[in-house]
Amino acid sequence: MNRVSIGRSVRTAVALTLVAGLSLVSACGGASSNAKPSNEIRISWAGSDTVNTAVNAALDDFEKKDGIKSLREAQDWSGYWDKLATQVAAKNAPDVIYQVASQIPNYSTKNALVDLNTMDIDLSNMDEGVKSFGEADGKLWGIVSAANAYTLIVNPAILEKAGVTIPDGDYSWNDLAQFATQAAEGTDGGWGLNDGGGDFTLFVLWVRSRGRELYTDDGKLNATKEDVSEWFKYWDDLRKAGAVPPADVTSEGASAATSNPFVQGKSAMTFGWTQDFTNNQALMKQEIDPKLPPNDTKNPGLWMNAASMWSISSTSKNKENAAKAIDFLINDETAVKDQGLALGIPPTQKARDAVKTNASDADKKIIDYMDTVAKVSKPLNRLWPEGFPQLRTKFSELNEAVAFGTTSINQAAEDLFDEAANY
Repeated sequence: MNRVSIGRSVRTAVALTLVAGLSLVSACGGASSNAKPSNEIRISWAGSDTVNTAVNAALDDFEKKDGIKSLREAQDWSGYWDKLATQVAAKNAPDVIYQVASQIPNYSTKNALVDLNTMDIDLSNMDEGVKSFGEADGKLWGIVSAANAYTLIVNPAILEKAGVTIPDGDYSWNDLAQFATQAAEGTDGGWGLNDGGGDFTLFVLWVRSRGRELYTDDGKLNATKEDVSEWFKYWDDLRKAGAVPPADVTSEGASAATSNPFVQGKSAMTFGWTQDFTNNQALMKQEIDPKLPPNDTKNPGLWMNAASMWSISSTSKNKENAAKAIDFLINDETAVKDQGLALGIPPTQKARDAVKTNASDADKKIIDYMDTVAKVSKPLNRLWPEGFPQLRTKFSELNEAVAFGTTSINQAAEDLFDEAANY
């Protein structure tokens, strides 16, 4: 999961304030002096060299097929959002904009994006779990270009030694606690499971498994204080039982991937996104497997998530060709193969089948896992509202405080709701 530094958050907030101030002006402003020729669009994205290579290859093929040139603005993650906020405030945003779910409300509420329901983009092959993922207030602000999902990542060798089998179907959070306690016995002084108490995404699964969404449809926190306190107690009990690492080991493990107890072979299981599975496998000699988290078919906690999305700027003078570019990137077989898994896992069965042919063994496992997720998951009721990233950070801090014994479980729950009241 991408981390947002406090300093960068402040800079982004300042730029977004400018967005708010200028959004009213953009509604009645005259024609832009930056109007593009009909055969040229600007497109921006954030990512690594691998992402850049993949997207550039797909855009090269788009230009060959449709004759539409693209001015490309690739940037690493650390500076992308500040730059985008500044561009939007200056009414100079790219035509096609790379997005993630937690950022879209910053722009959709400021009249900075186009309702993509009004554009000619084919979503007929897209998994139902992500087709409407970018919707808010009845409008589609972003289209999923690649998906991901949460998974329980396991070391089968350790589990086999401990006599633990993770079910392929439904099982409960209490079952997981038993598996973790038993698995700890097969780790030669290690642990059965990494500490997930500070993982806000995992907490969402916990709340949904209880039949509620984390947020109401209008963006208010829908979890209860009992949900929060019972969650922190769940992980505190596992710490005390020696099933998960103590606070100091967990804190050190967060500093670098190679310090992670699971990667070191000291923990039998951990939670993470599907991309974390492939990243962990690259660092490990032992083979690992993705498994479903605790799940109940009556109240599925799991959902298909947007790893990356495309939006169109409301100030674009070339919206039709911007839509053609997005349609090509998500539907054209050549473009799908160009991108592979660089942005995440393709959000259509057809695309997953296309990239699976030349995928590594680890990638094939995670593609198969996503096929399963598509069948057993339930879409979220809404996009994350403004304030979600801040609440996610606070949640992690509170779990750490509980783990180190500097606050009580009940106080941690109170503090989380105090934070939520700010948004």
